[in-house]
Amino acid sequence: MHLRNSLLSIGTLLAVIVSLSANATEMERWRLAETRVDGDEYLVYRLSYRGIFTAFVWKELADLALIAGRQPVRFEQQPGCHLQLKLSTENYSVAEALRPTRYLRRSIVDPSLHRALLVEEIEDSTEDEQNATWINWADKRIELFRQRRQISDDSAGFFFDDDDPYPAKVEWEKDGAKPLPTFLDTSPLIDGKYTPLIYDKSIDIPDLEVLLDPLSLIFAARRHGDNPEQDLVFPVTFEDEIRYYRTHGLGRETVEIGGVSRPALKLQIKRTRIEGADDKELLVMWLSDDERRIPLRFEIQTKIGKIKIHIRPQSLRDNHGAESCLAAEPRQIATKGILPAVQ
Repeated sequence: MHLRNSLLSIGTLLAVIVSLSANATEMERWRLAETRVDGDEYLVYRLSYRGIFTAFVWKELADLALIAGRQPVRFEQQPGCHLQLKLSTENYSVAEALRPTRYLRRSIVDPSLHRALLVEEIEDSTEDEQNATWINWADKRIELFRQRRQISDDSAGFFFDDDDPYPAKVEWEKDGAKPLPTFLDTSPLIDGKYTPLIYDKSIDIPDLEVLLDPLSLIFAARRHGDNPEQDLVFPVTFEDEIRYYRTHGLGRETVEIGGVSRPALKLQIKRTRIEGADDKELLVMWLSDDERRIPLRFEIQTKIGKIKIHIRPQSLRDNHGAESCLAAEPRQIATKGILPAVQ
């Protein structure tokens, strides 16, 4: 299952988690709900699904964390901020039995949420996978890198002796003759877990000053609450193409968190028709109606069911003093002057 830029298809991804059968293996416990990150914005959610694969009964399937680092970073002589999304099924027996998953997405984005710089992605499950996207602004190119572990059965037929099973082959994809940039070649993405990546392909960046990735799109959409009457359009790098997404305010509602009703701004993110695509809803999110604009809830409708993601009450309490290096008042991050005309 190819997961590059999968936040934009998270509904499909999470439905697949409950639909594919696999043997649960011993995997690292992330303890997302128990982790405390001093100073960073660290928001933990519980993910539930109802649909075809649960007989249309709500099932809790995973913990999900959204993290914005407090300390700024430097990437290729450019200032940046670290954003992360982590998903784990470790506390949910149904999902852990069917498809145990530890999924990490990490983005470096400029503090004004204007440009994504580097996107790192790794999934531990029955099909391990690692990908990276380098938005090379100097050369106006999006460089894609990959590394996927393929496990194959060497047995000659459908049956073999259980006392002497054929071993499975574990092979990493090998091709991509183009040399890697130094920052990928000398430093594996996730703490040395795997060997360095290989080059996949690249595409041109069109005449855009704004280009985000799916994770930084979620953080940028929170700024919509500052001017709920104005729809914002964001170009987003998605696999080997660029898509355009629009934020649209849906008014105010109350959201119940731990038995307490909280005022919230309701916001829709949808794909636009700019590049000829269907004007299709991606997700609906509810933001706290204060200066923090913390995502309280997400809903995603897919062809095979519905997904709800609710913030944990304790996580909301733990983040009163949290900070991130993202600019409090970024310059305009999507305007008609730099984007194709909206149809």
